Order: sequence, then structure tokens, then C-alpha cells
Amino acid sequence: MFAKGRVVRVDVFAAGFGLRAAWSRDTEDKIKELLRRPDQDEPHHYLPETGHYLNYSPANSAERGYGMVFETEDGKITSFRAGTRRAIALVEGCS
Repeated sequence: MFAKGRVVRVDVFAAGFGLRAAWSRDTEDKIKELLRRPDQDEPHHYLPETGHYLNYSPANSAERGYGMVFETEDGKITSFRAGTRRAIALVEGCS
């Protein structure tokens, strides 16, 4: 996703492609363990009964404007996105 000529968000949907140790199709528990503390665990906008958003932002105050959101369904990661907090907060992406 671009805003004012800058990349502000990257979404990952493909299984097996990941960022560091956080791989698509892993479990919620594994991601929670890797992040040590998701900032928020909230119901998924479209799948409130079976899905969640695991929100994370760095503890370093210089990087607090950035973060990641892992989307889950039935306890498995289905996709994730990283970028500015404003951009990753948007439910809809640019697919």
C-alpha cells in the first residue's frame, strides 16, 4: 500500500512466505510466543466467531509508529501485514 508516494504497508497472504520466524499458517499460540506480547487480541471484522487480529508494535518508542497485524481463523494465521500503524489498522487492503 502506498500513501503520498511511500510504501506504508505490505500484506502477506501466501502460505510458506513469512517475515523472520512468523510464517503464514502457523498457530495463534506460536505467534503470541514469538511476539511475547501482542498489544491486542481482538475479534476479526469478518469472522468474529472464529477469527482474530493479533496486533503488535515494537516496544522501542522510536518505532512505535509501525507494527504488524496477524489475521487468524480457527487458531491458524491466514495472513499478516506490516507497516505504519495507521495503514495496518485499515481492515481492507489494496488487493
